Amino acid sequence: ILCRLFLVRQNICSNSTVLRTRTSCHSCSISVLIPCRTGYKQTPGSMAQDCSLKVSLSGCSFECYREAEVKNCCPGFWGPDCIDCPESAETPCSGRGICSDGLGGNGNCTCQSGFAGTACEDCSPGRYGPTCSSECTCLHGLCNSGLNGDGQCTCFSGYRGPRCDQEIPECTALRCPQGSRCMEEALTGKLVCQCSPGYQKSGDQCLPVNPCLRQPCHVHASCVHTGPNQHLCACHEGYSGDGRICMAVDPCQIKQGGCDSESAKCVYDGPGKSHCECLSGFDHLSAGACRLKELCRPGSCHVNANCTTAGPEQVECTCLQGYVGNGKVCYGNIMERLNELNTEPGGQWTGQLSNAISLFGSVSWPLRDLGPLTVKSRKPLIKEDSQTSAAKYLCKLHLVAGVMPFEVLKKTDVFYTLTGKTAETDAKKGTIVQSNIVASNGMIHLINNVMDSVVATVDSDPKVRFNSSLFFLNSPNSRYAYALVEFTMSPQATDLTSVMDLPGPMTVFIPTSSAFDAMTEGYMDYLTSEKGRNKLVELLRNHIVTSTSLDIFNAISSPRIVTTANQVLTINVTDNGQVLVNGAAVLEAAVEAKNGRLYVLDGVLIPSSIEPVLPHRCDIINNITVMVRVIVVSNCCIQGIYHQRCFYQSVEFRIPREGCALLCKATVTTAACCQGFYGEGCSPCPGGHQTPCSGHGQCSDGLTGNGTCICNPNFSGSRCQYCSSTNKYGPNCDKTCLCIHGVCDNRPDSKGQCKRDTCLTGFTGPLCEQQTAVCGQQAKFCHAHADCVFSQRTTQCVCKPGYQGDGITCVESDPCAPPLRGGCSVNAKCMKTGPNKHVCQCLTGWREDGDDCQPINNCNDPDRGGCHSNATCIYVGPGQSDCSCKAGYKGNGQECEAVNQCVTTSGGCHYLATCHLLLSEWTCVCDDGYVGNGQICYGTVGQDSGVSLSDQNITLLVPTSDAVGKMSSEDKAFWTMSGNLPMVILLMPKMPLMFTMSCMLTVLIVLLMLMPFHPQVLVPDRKLSEGLLTTLAQRPEFSLFRSYLINYNLTDVIEQANEFTIFAPTDGAINEYLKKMSITALDMNTTRFHVVIDERLLKTDLQSGSYKETLLGFSYQVGIFPRDGKIFVNDAQINSSNLLAGKGVIHGLSSVLPLINGSCVECLFSKTEFCPKDTQPVVRRGNSFMFLQLNGFCSHTERQCCSGFFGAHCEPCPGPKGEPCFNKGVCLDGTNGTGVCQCNQGFNGTACETCQTGKYGVHCDQDCKCKSGRCKDGLTGDGTCECDVGWRGILCDEKLVSSADELCGSFKCHTSANCVIGPLGSQCICAAGFDGNGTFCQARDACATNNGGCSPDAVCKRTQPGRRDCICNSGFTGDGLVCVEINPCLHGNGGCHENAECIHVGPNKTSCVCSTGYTGNGLNKQQTLCDFLQTLPPGVSNSRSAGQNWPSGSLQLNVSMM
Repeated sequence: ILCRLFLVRQNICSNSTVLRTRTSCHSCSISVLIPCRTGYKQTPGSMAQDCSLKVSLSGCSFECYREAEVKNCCPGFWGPDCIDCPESAETPCSGRGICSDGLGGNGNCTCQSGFAGTACEDCSPGRYGPTCSSECTCLHGLCNSGLNGDGQCTCFSGYRGPRCDQEIPECTALRCPQGSRCMEEALTGKLVCQCSPGYQKSGDQCLPVNPCLRQPCHVHASCVHTGPNQHLCACHEGYSGDGRICMAVDPCQIKQGGCDSESAKCVYDGPGKSHCECLSGFDHLSAGACRLKELCRPGSCHVNANCTTAGPEQVECTCLQGYVGNGKVCYGNIMERLNELNTEPGGQWTGQLSNAISLFGSVSWPLRDLGPLTVKSRKPLIKEDSQTSAAKYLCKLHLVAGVMPFEVLKKTDVFYTLTGKTAETDAKKGTIVQSNIVASNGMIHLINNVMDSVVATVDSDPKVRFNSSLFFLNSPNSRYAYALVEFTMSPQATDLTSVMDLPGPMTVFIPTSSAFDAMTEGYMDYLTSEKGRNKLVELLRNHIVTSTSLDIFNAISSPRIVTTANQVLTINVTDNGQVLVNGAAVLEAAVEAKNGRLYVLDGVLIPSSIEPVLPHRCDIINNITVMVRVIVVSNCCIQGIYHQRCFYQSVEFRIPREGCALLCKATVTTAACCQGFYGEGCSPCPGGHQTPCSGHGQCSDGLTGNGTCICNPNFSGSRCQYCSSTNKYGPNCDKTCLCIHGVCDNRPDSKGQCKRDTCLTGFTGPLCEQQTAVCGQQAKFCHAHADCVFSQRTTQCVCKPGYQGDGITCVESDPCAPPLRGGCSVNAKCMKTGPNKHVCQCLTGWREDGDDCQPINNCNDPDRGGCHSNATCIYVGPGQSDCSCKAGYKGNGQECEAVNQCVTTSGGCHYLATCHLLLSEWTCVCDDGYVGNGQICYGTVGQDSGVSLSDQNITLLVPTSDAVGKMSSEDKAFWTMSGNLPMVILLMPKMPLMFTMSCMLTVLIVLLMLMPFHPQVLVPDRKLSEGLLTTLAQRPEFSLFRSYLINYNLTDVIEQANEFTIFAPTDGAINEYLKKMSITALDMNTTRFHVVIDERLLKTDLQSGSYKETLLGFSYQVGIFPRDGKIFVNDAQINSSNLLAGKGVIHGLSSVLPLINGSCVECLFSKTEFCPKDTQPVVRRGNSFMFLQLNGFCSHTERQCCSGFFGAHCEPCPGPKGEPCFNKGVCLDGTNGTGVCQCNQGFNGTACETCQTGKYGVHCDQDCKCKSGRCKDGLTGDGTCECDVGWRGILCDEKLVSSADELCGSFKCHTSANCVIGPLGSQCICAAGFDGNGTFCQARDACATNNGGCSPDAVCKRTQPGRRDCICNSGFTGDGLVCVEINPCLHGNGGCHENAECIHVGPNKTSCVCSTGYTGNGLNKQQTLCDFLQTLPPGVSNSRSAGQNWPSGSLQLNVSMM
């Protein structure tokens, strides 16, 4: 062993070198305290600001050096002890290969081509000759191979020739014995039997040759005879090799022989043997391990430092968190340092900093925990409460972001304080009396004066809230600032205003008006236009940070913040202390308000999501011909100038007349995006408009495109920025990655290297190709937290994962530290999950795209950002979108309904037309048998009169305009109504003349100019036309309803009213109702329920919807609802309209209206307040409602909902008819009620229709007790349990323990079944949620029957086997078992004007109808004077009928003195 150790020392080739390393990055202010590693010296002049601290502040480091002898193995030697390579160190690998030598080598030979063996001592099988370059060619024989072979073939029996490829058939007859072969004698050519290869002659026999007798193996190997002239060489225990060469195994050369290289050394004990000995400075433990001797003692380090024994005889002092220094000396934070200076016994500043400390008390927490900051302080000259805004502002005037040593102050004339204001170094105003006082979070300079001459531009006021008007801040002369204020206060910016008006906290960055003015020309003009609305909202959102009131101290300590636009703002600090937000300078910092703080900037923060700001439009311009106006002519249109077949309505009789439309040329501009841009705002395609989809795909561009990239083959990613194969790279993604033991960087523009920090454990390098090993004793100069790379007889130190440095110096790394931030995208958060472990999480509004984060475009999601199918989804920013109803639709974008053009267009539909929803647009369509454009419809005279004239010729006598003018205003108003005009026509004498019209497709009424004129208007007796019964008699389909009016003497009551409206069910509808109700006739109340008095409601009056009082009084109202182009009265559809009968009108119904009474009348009276003098209240009761009548007919009533009804129109509470809340709860009813059911104990549901979860029984008072199964709960449940898989028992509390193949009785249960022991023995029972016989089970579809028990207005969705969720359809709300229509009118009057009535016309649908005395569309109105208010007789007050928008809580008062 001593001899071997001597040889080892001769094999080591050490060399002198200078080891150099740099210290870790630290604050430049404490460089004097940072030591070099033990044994190292600082390199003079090596101090440099070459690294970055947080908030992009510069840090310092310097170089340390040490002269050292670095051990290496000489060539031909390998391993920690530098032992010989195979064969010898002088000729390693026999000179025919390369030995893996060096400290990190393993001694293995890599042989040259053709050679093989442990030391490359022989040829590869099938090769021969000194260079092993020749190949054997024997086919049926043995080759003389090897280094000394000549390649000759010894043929097998029956073959001959140089290659043993010629067969000898005659050999069969020789029958050579075993071990011999047939071959030709060389001289005679005679066939003889000779011994086969591997055999030798022994008498008459051929015996196998034993090569082991020649001792062909190594001296430390054994030879095994395996066949004729064949053997194997096996090295002895403790040796390794191919048997021909065996080398002693030194365990110490491989992984230190199992010893811990940091605490022990491996000692060689002989071939294959070794033991471990503790290194100096380590104690030997009984278990064989070694422990570092503890060297830390009291006083070894500063009181505010941790002491650790870093290595043998090496103590390491590290200042505690919040302190800086070298461990021997540690400094605290700024406030701690000020207190130390103020209280230091006998110190220079003892007692002189008390006032400064008191003033800084308002910001003491930031001065303790945040930074870095530079403080200028001595004795303030003012006496301020430290908590006032003025005191805080004064404090910030003495604070500078970052560390600014005195040397830097001397070189700059201006620096910036935390207020955003500038300060200057002026000896006249104050001097620094002591500088560079180090603190853990900054630096302190003591000055002899107070800096209080700078006044705040915007004063803090914690009692005042800021709101959306903030964007008009500094310069009232900026037209852009005015435009922003106007926008933020407009209805279009409600989403922004709602954020700004929140209670907070929030942080708002306010650009100055000059900053807006300085934007690129055209930007603000576009952003403040209607087209730029969405981009402007996104721009303003990018200036708002919600949920935090960011103080300036937190801002400089948090370099990244996320705005409500889901964009990142980066905060930097310049060398002179100026704070920048995305490059914009902070002019006024952290101005306090009640709901947050604001910062004034000199620039606008433009988010990347709106760039380019100006849309790239390539609009298409076309010249077309359009019809612009109608001209009345008496004959056909002039060819080539006017377009014929145009119709308009005559003023006097509203009958269609022919006219011509003028054709004009117009220039039409069709919006279009330029190539590489997409969407409404023409946003650039992913990858940029110049190289959309990174040049590797096709972008879905254009105005209707969504910006999606369809990548070319071999490419992937949202921008086609990756190769689709994870192991490819290059411009065409066709090169194989060079990365070996890591994750390939598969970007087209990468170099095929490995991604950062992806090397497997034990590997390093750009390609993760270098294998690391424990450094051990041979590389003591490497850091304790470093591994070594031994390659080409050199030693390289590499910091271990979780540490960073040059290997000689390693410090614990933060994988999320800037600027790399763990390689995370700028739009992702880096979160440390452990030592050297982190994850990248994309910010809200962004989604993972490989290593990047791409903005989420909600419009590309399946639900299109939650927009309605008839709405356009508009991309606003990452994860943000807006919905805008398409042309012809109205709503908020989430809900859009077709704009009913039939109502909104002037005059509405013609009375012979019906409104239909065609091609997603409301359209007036003439009724069957009539033609026209819907605004004008016409038919035959017979059709208009209701009398069949198909076999008659008629002559129409047309009165002149003068004749019409001579009519009284009353007659004219009556007879020119479209419904009464046929009566005038029927009066005309019948003459044999067909009437036609020139230039019309279907001629129905003759133009006035072509007809004979009559000097007066011939009208029939109005009584004959006005009679209700007369009109009904002309329509036989209403004969039954006419008979009920006669039987109940209702005709006179109806015709005595000023006006009336009758909803008459057809005979078929009445017969169906009678059969359904099992009665013989309609009763009087049901008949009265179809009559509305004092109103003449034409079809156009019904189209907006309303509630109307019937003849039964206002306790019984009918609702009129427009739905899908049709009009319904309650649930009955109107199938014929506008049958005029004198002062009234009749509408035909498809079904009878059942009585509905949700309103009650509360009678109120007061002798002194309501009744005239000498009158007394008298109470009378009707058969269906109650009213109060006073002597002198004084009444005072207030409408209320009956029990079980709620809302302004007394809608029924949830639950069956007559059973509100299933009588299992209390409904919040009444006119001010919401209809919500408050369920009794144990009950649950929209209508209290079921039990609470885990309850069962008719009273829902029994508790389920199942442990691992499903309980049969609910009203009809019995509490029994269905067990989950693997459980059994009455309460499913017995766990089954069985194997998959175990039988249950004589059967094998299904995987979704349990083996249960019952009265009949063991049997398989399907688990909860499954059906079957136990040997076969399938999941139960809970939705298969009766919609799963869900409401007809709900969707049943399967969740788990045997379970389902009931989800109410759009427009409905509830628990899914009971779904009720959403009534928007219950909240905020459904968005209608305060002087409009909200009509609930369908699920989550409303109609707004202006109240009496108002006109408009229900949303934006102009007050006007109503006609009936002008014509009331003197002394009679207005009485509005129920259903005419009585305000909540108002009273109805009728007084008529006799």
